[in-house]
Amino acid sequence: MTPRMLTLTLLAGLSLSAPLVAQQEPAAAEGLPFAGNRVDYEIEARYHDETRRLEGSETIRWTNATDQPTSELWFHLYWNAFSNNRTTFALEDGPAHKDEEWGWSRVKSVSVGGVDVMASFEYAHPDSGGATGFAPRDAETPLVLAEDDRTVFRVHLDQPVAPGATAEVEVTWTALVPRARWRTGYKGDFLLMAQWFPKLGVFEGAQGWNCHQFHNHTEFFSDYGSYRVTLDLPDRYEGKIGGSGVLVASRKKDGDRVEVVFEAPSLPDRTRPDMFAKLPVVHDFTWTADPDYVTETFQFSWDEWSQKSDAHRDELERVRAVLGPDAALALRDVDVTVLIHPERRSQALRHFEATANALYFYGLWFGEYPYEHITVVDPAFGAGAGGMEYPTLFTAGTELFTTPEDYQPESVTVHECGHQFWYGLVGNNEFESSWLDEGFNSYTDSEVLIRAYGRERGATKYSGLRIAGVRPVALPGGGKLGSALRAADWTWDFESLGGLPLLDLVAEGHVQPLRPSGILDWWRDQPLTTLRYEWSDPRWADRRGYLASDDVDPIDMEAWLYKDRPSYRTNSYYRTAVALRTLRGVVGYGPFLRGMRHYAASYRYQHPTPDDFFAAFNEGAGVDVSWYFQDAFRSTKTIDWSVSVSQKRVPDKKGWFQVEDGRFRTIKDIEKDAAEVAAESGEVPEAVAAAEPVGEEPDAEAQEDEESEDVPDGTPRLVEITLQRRGELCLPLAYRIVYEDGTSEDRVWTREEQLAATWKRVEIESPSKVTAVVLDPERLYYVDGNMSDNQWYAQGDKVAPLRWTERVLSQYGHLLHWYGSIGG
Repeated sequence: MTPRMLTLTLLAGLSLSAPLVAQQEPAAAEGLPFAGNRVDYEIEARYHDETRRLEGSETIRWTNATDQPTSELWFHLYWNAFSNNRTTFALEDGPAHKDEEWGWSRVKSVSVGGVDVMASFEYAHPDSGGATGFAPRDAETPLVLAEDDRTVFRVHLDQPVAPGATAEVEVTWTALVPRARWRTGYKGDFLLMAQWFPKLGVFEGAQGWNCHQFHNHTEFFSDYGSYRVTLDLPDRYEGKIGGSGVLVASRKKDGDRVEVVFEAPSLPDRTRPDMFAKLPVVHDFTWTADPDYVTETFQFSWDEWSQKSDAHRDELERVRAVLGPDAALALRDVDVTVLIHPERRSQALRHFEATANALYFYGLWFGEYPYEHITVVDPAFGAGAGGMEYPTLFTAGTELFTTPEDYQPESVTVHECGHQFWYGLVGNNEFESSWLDEGFNSYTDSEVLIRAYGRERGATKYSGLRIAGVRPVALPGGGKLGSALRAADWTWDFESLGGLPLLDLVAEGHVQPLRPSGILDWWRDQPLTTLRYEWSDPRWADRRGYLASDDVDPIDMEAWLYKDRPSYRTNSYYRTAVALRTLRGVVGYGPFLRGMRHYAASYRYQHPTPDDFFAAFNEGAGVDVSWYFQDAFRSTKTIDWSVSVSQKRVPDKKGWFQVEDGRFRTIKDIEKDAAEVAAESGEVPEAVAAAEPVGEEPDAEAQEDEESEDVPDGTPRLVEITLQRRGELCLPLAYRIVYEDGTSEDRVWTREEQLAATWKRVEIESPSKVTAVVLDPERLYYVDGNMSDNQWYAQGDKVAPLRWTERVLSQYGHLLHWYGSIGG
C-alpha cells in the first residue's frame, strides 16, 4: 500500500475533536507566502571525528496547509541508504561502500506536542511493499529483502493534525557518517553533510504523504520553511565551515570545540519580498567543513554584470523587448563565498564568475535569486561530493591546468548554481518529475555557457591532464575479446563453481592486468600531430546526449522507473533540454520566455507538477501547445526529416500542339503565325515573318529535326522537392529554397500536412537553377534524429572529405608505426 492509500484509509476513521496539537489560524501572508505546508526546523548537532558519529536533536514546527487532517507523520532517513548492501539504493546500482565506509541514521526518540510517540515508530516501504520492487513468486513466498531498507519511517498520532494546525515535533537521533561517495559524507577531514537529519516528507492532503524511499536514480522533495542550525565541531574546523543561509554566530566551546549557528534564509531575507512580492523560504539545509578550505569572498552586483559584456547587454535588451520597457528586471546584489582547496585557489575567481553568470542570466529570464548569500564549495579531491545542489549552497568540481574554454569549472558551476532556480525556488518533486529541474536546468545552463564563454574547446586527457584537441576517429577496439587478448580487462563468472570449497573464491572476478597508461597513450597518439581542434556548442551537446536514448522511455515518469540509468539521464537531462529548446523554436523566443517566466513566478516556493507547468506555460505564452507537451514529454515519438531534389530544364517545344480552333499544328507553324502578327506591328524583322509554313498534318521528318536542337540556356527548370518524415513527432517545418540568381524563398510543411502524410512533393517551374534546399534553416529544432539529410546542395564540398581523410590517415599512420615498433 502506498503512503497515500494508507493515509486515505486512516482519514476515514479520524476524529477532529480534542486535538493533540494546538489549533492555529492559518499563518498571515507575511508568514506563509506560498500555497503549501510550512516547516521550520531548529537543529542542534555535535560531530565526533574520532568515531565519525553525529548526535543530533531537532524541533520541527509543521503547519498543515491542506484541507485534510493527518494522524501520522512520515520522515526520510536518507543515510540509511548507505547502511548495507540490501537497501533500495544499493540494489538498484550495486553497493558503493566498503565495510569500513557504511553509514546510517538511528532515531532515538520522537514526540509530538510533548507526547512520546516512539512506540508507534515503524519503517515503511512506500514504493514497492518491499525494499527493492521485486515481487514474490507467489503469495506463500516471503520477500527476503522486504525489511532491509530503512530510508523512510512513520509515526502515528493519537489525535490528528487538522487543516491549518501546527504540530511541534521533537526528534533525537544518532548517525554514523558514511564515506562520501554519493555526494554526502566524509573523506578524511572533509565533510559534506547533506540529507543528514530526519526530514519530514510532504503531506498532500487527500493524496496522503509523499515520502519515497531513497532510490539510486532519485534526489529529494520537501516542504519550504526556515532553518536555524547549531553545529558543534572540533576546533580545527574553526573558520572553515559553510552552510545554507548565513553564518550568524561562531564561538569557541569546551576548549577544543567550536560552535557555529546558521540561519536559512537569513533573518533580513525573511522580511524582504522578492521581485514577485513573495517572502523567501528554503526547503533544505546542508553544511560542509574542512580544515583545508581557503575562503574567498566576492559580490555579485547587478550594475556590474548587466554591463559585463556585449552578450550580457544584448540579452538584457532582448528580454526588455519581450517583457516591455517597464518590466522590473534589476536583480539584487548577492554575497558569494567560495570555499576552495589550496591547490585550486587560483580558480576561485573563475568559480565566482561562473556563479555570477548564472545569477545574472537565470535571474534575468526567470526572476531574481532572492537570498543575500550563496556558498560555492570546491570538494576535496576524490571525495565523490562534486556537482550537487542545495538551497543557497552547492558543490562544484574542477581540474588543474584548465582554462575557461575547457568549461572546467565553469560548466558544473553554472549548472549547480542554476539549480537554485530550478529545484531551489521552484520546488518540484525530484522523485517523481526529475526532469522538471534537471532538464530545465540543462536547457538553461547551455544557454548561459554559450553566451558567457562561447563554444567549448575539445580536449583529450593523458594521465588526467588536458591536451587541446580530439582524435578525428576512434581508436581501434576489439570489444570483450580484444580487451581479453590485450590483457586490458578480464571478467569471469562461473556460477557452477559457487559453493564448492575454495573454488567459490574464484567463481567470479574482474581484473585489469595491464591498466591504461596516460604516458603510453600520449606516446602512442603523438597528440601535437594527430589531434584536431574542436569547438562545440553546448546546446548541440545536449542533442548528442538526447540521441543516446531518444525513444526508450517518455520524459514524464517517476525517476526510479526509467529502464536504466542511461535512460534516466537522457530523459531527465538532455531530452528535456532538447524538447524545451525545440519548444522555443515552435512558439518563438518571446512567447517562450513569457511562458517560462510565468511558470517560474507562479510556482516560486511551491511544488508544481508537470500538468502545472503545461498549464502555466500555455497561459503565460498566450498559446496552446498542449499537443506538443503530449507528444514531446509523454510519449516516445521521434522524428527524422529529410529532403531530396531533382531538377531538369523544361524541354523546348517539339511535336504537334492543339490550338484554339481544334487543329494540330507544329510549334514552328504556331511561331510563324505569331511572327506574322508581330511583323505587321513592326516588332520583328520581315524575314522571320516569311518563314516557310509547315503542313497541317504531323510530319515525322520535321519532328526529328526539332528533337536534334539543343535546349536554350534561358529555358526554365522543372524542380521536384520531396520532403519526408520518419517518425511520429510532427512539427511545423520551415524550409528554404535557394536559387542560382541569389534569391531564396521560405516555405512551411505544416503539422497538419505531416499528420496526413509522411511525405510531400513540391513542384516548381523556375527560370533559375535551384542550388540548395535546407530544412529548418534557422536551426530552431534539435529533435531531428539525423540532420545529415536535412539539406540538399546542387554541388557538394570536395575539399572537406579530403581534409578529413588526411587527418584520419595521419592518426592511423602514427598508430600503426607505434604498434609496429616500440609500442608493439
